[in-house]
Amino acid sequence: MKKFIAFFICIVFCFSVFSVSFSADFSFSYEDCDFPQIFDMTSDEIIDFYANASYEDLVSPENAYISDEVFDGVPVKTYSIAFLVRDDINGLDDANLLMEKVLEDIYFHVFSKYFAVTAYNIYLSMLYAMTENGVDYYFIISLNLIESYDQTQKVIEDFVRPFLDSLPEDMTPVQKIYRINEYILNGQFSYDTDLMNRKSVYKMVFEDKKGVCEEYAGLSMLFFNELGLDNMIVIGFADGAPHAWNLVKIDGIWYNCDILWDGPIDASGEHSSVSTDYLLKSYASISSDHQVDLTTRPEYSEYILSADYDIDESLFNYTPKIVNPKVPSAPTVISLTADKVVLESIEGVEYSKDGVLWQTDNSFSGLAPDEKVMFYSRYALSDLYLPSEPSAPVSVYTGDSAFVFGDVDGDYKVTIADAMRGMRHISGHEGLSPESIVAVDFDENGIVSLTDIMKLFMYISGKNIAL
Repeated sequence: MKKFIAFFICIVFCFSVFSVSFSADFSFSYEDCDFPQIFDMTSDEIIDFYANASYEDLVSPENAYISDEVFDGVPVKTYSIAFLVRDDINGLDDANLLMEKVLEDIYFHVFSKYFAVTAYNIYLSMLYAMTENGVDYYFIISLNLIESYDQTQKVIEDFVRPFLDSLPEDMTPVQKIYRINEYILNGQFSYDTDLMNRKSVYKMVFEDKKGVCEEYAGLSMLFFNELGLDNMIVIGFADGAPHAWNLVKIDGIWYNCDILWDGPIDASGEHSSVSTDYLLKSYASISSDHQVDLTTRPEYSEYILSADYDIDESLFNYTPKIVNPKVPSAPTVISLTADKVVLESIEGVEYSKDGVLWQTDNSFSGLAPDEKVMFYSRYALSDLYLPSEPSAPVSVYTGDSAFVFGDVDGDYKVTIADAMRGMRHISGHEGLSPESIVAVDFDENGIVSLTDIMKLFMYISGKNIAL
């Protein structure tokens, strides 16, 4: 723990999302601040820290001193992280320039994250203290958030995740983003026509159901984060007014995504329709009304100019996969040896000898001798369907006297001709060979009965039974 116990004169630089302000010679006391740790870094390391930090890193009580403050009458939760700066600093003028550089550089990294929505502002305070070796300079970087970390987590756990969990697992990220677009604009939220600088997705979701661009972009970001997609918030202009929207990375390419603008509003702020006009678009596609000044914000260039084309809207479509309603007939044996069975190959069908493990190969070798083995078929997974239910099995006896159960005439097929020969055997008009009797003696009592032949007729007619 490190506590600043003296009173310092500090310089404060303050950034908000859409504007920048500077103030100097601002008296500021950290007498009661009990920082969990002081990071010992150069200014470049501080910038890297913010470039790679997660939301949790910057609000964690392990890193930040957390306090309740009030700015312009607005209550905020302040998360302050302290750094002992290891640059060579030659006096206050040099320190002030370094402060400005650090805040300018971390601005992009902070406000491309969720803080673009929830931060009332961010300020960097410089504190300096005389030591035996000269002057130690401390930078205190404070995020002042309208929405607390716990409130953000509630939005994720109670609103974002339940919706994503309701989507089919086999949906692509593009298809899920399309559904998110519809969900946000389905009438549960409206645009705040009073243009309040609200800065709380929590308030939008759980309280008055209203928001401006920041809340819509922030809510979109929480969805994208839960999908595991790289994304950021863009601070730019739309129709000349300050505006925030999203960039999301799909297959290595960054696309613009402005869900708010996909929902045109009426005079009361209600969304009158839902479109995909600003969903996963290239910058060229939206630049007639959405702009980022890349001369003053060149760091956006590699992201916002990444896509040469829009995402093909046909990729939004999702056809639910259902179990194939058709079931194939029992497999047909085309060759049979003591330890190998080859089934008739049918396009789109897969095979199994136990009904559990499936293969596209229609050949089964290495079978144990003198065993009854049942082979199944089913329609395989396709673009439209999940695999069908298994067919009735064809039953085979392996070994030197291998045969197919139900095959009276020895052609490996089980047809109506086999059943008719069985009937003639029962009526005394035709005698069957011992091998044929074994093939149709399903109850294994040594004789061919009417029960055996009726079972054979049912099998041939397509009943899903095993012989």
